[in-house]
Amino acid sequence: MLDPDALPTKLEALPNFKRPVDVKAIRHRLSLSQEEFAYTFQLPLTLLKKWDG
Repeated sequence: MLDPDALPTKLEALPNFKRPVDVKAIRHRLSLSQEEFAYTFQLPLTLLKKWDG
């Protein structure tokens, strides 16, 4: 089902789209465990586990 309110996307608009954040990659780059990352950034651990996939 198409969204009647959505405007068609043009190729020119692609640079304006935000890229998804790879939380797991950031966490690994910081050498933090899930628990440490969640504590540091005040996130629920259950949410971080969902983001980590």
